[in-house]
Amino acid sequence: MVAQALPCMDELWMDFGTGKNYCYIPAHEIAASLSPQKARALPVFHAMTRYSLLTLTTKPVSIRDDTMHCIERFVVLLYDRTSPYMDVNEARKKLFAKRNSVQRIPPTYDALEQHMKRSVFQGGYVWGQVLVLQPLLPSPTSWGWRQTEDGSYEPLWTTLPEALKICFELVLCGCKKGCRKCCKCKKANLQCTGLCACKGECQ
Repeated sequence: MVAQALPCMDELWMDFGTGKNYCYIPAHEIAASLSPQKARALPVFHAMTRYSLLTLTTKPVSIRDDTMHCIERFVVLLYDRTSPYMDVNEARKKLFAKRNSVQRIPPTYDALEQHMKRSVFQGGYVWGQVLVLQPLLPSPTSWGWRQTEDGSYEPLWTTLPEALKICFELVLCGCKKGCRKCCKCKKANLQCTGLCACKGECQ
């Protein structure tokens, strides 16, 4: 945001800290050390990583596929730094199969896409026009938000249906060897899968 504001001013100083640690930071010098491309990308990256809410221009029109691939890989590494996967859905499945809690597996691709839309809206549109008196903003409903009955907006977390409503057959067994009559999957008349202790190799 500082880099975008600098064409309108020569210097921009920021006060930082308290007491003995209080000082002024020359934000214009930091902004000058960044390339214009990095300066435009930082607000969106900040929105992505700090808030539960990358060609990046001041007014983005979409998120490119190659950009989403890079973001997917970045998010996978946030959850598993040794993971070889590029796809968040694949990494999610493997981590879930290892009995990780929901908090320790990456979001679905759809949820990540909605999160990135909100981040681009915040970093590209809102912060990108921080010095504009009456900024021109697109409808938030195109950028990861939905409008409620009272006219306010709330995050659109995902466009996928809730798992509880569609996964009536989400059953897995704890059989480590050949599955027999006591197997949960067999009792439910289902085949074992990679989520089972037997990894679906009992068939």
